[in-house]
Amino acid sequence: DKLSRFGVVQSNLCLFGCGHCETVDHLVFDCAFTKAIWCKVLKLNNYLPPVSWNWENAAEWAVEHTVGKHFRFWMRRAGLAVTVYHCWREINNRIFRLSAATLERILSRIMTDVSEKAALCLDISNTPVKRSIVDNWAIDESIFRNLVLEQVPGHHIPGHGHENFVTPQIFQRRQGVG
Repeated sequence: DKLSRFGVVQSNLCLFGCGHCETVDHLVFDCAFTKAIWCKVLKLNNYLPPVSWNWENAAEWAVEHTVGKHFRFWMRRAGLAVTVYHCWREINNRIFRLSAATLERILSRIMTDVSEKAALCLDISNTPVKRSIVDNWAIDESIFRNLVLEQVPGHHIPGHGHENFVTPQIFQRRQGVG
């Protein structure tokens, strides 16, 4: 809407080609392109997409379902933030660079970014719910603390007891080597 009013774009039609006028609600929730992205991200987090969404009830959902220290809440927050970023980035690419990525490519970018951020946790318990989310997002299973079996001699992770072991690969990744 704003870009059209400022004369940056000549039309306020949705850039994802659905033919509707672009508004916040349409762009984020009503457009078939972005709706497919949101549905996939929610499913990756084992959450069913709502039947009807708009900006207001999405904000309510985010407050109710992403607040907390549990891994599933963290993954929902990460999925939400990364999805908003990549949808915004894609719109800007289409406007200013005249380039368009496919739905699959955007989903791949989202999955990669969320997976890489989650892999930094490396200290979650292996429960069925967490395992399911990790598998959905294709996160390396070394994120689970009880699967890491080999300790790197002489290296202690601050804030953790002697029960926390790291593999050489994880140690190298933390040191920026691998």
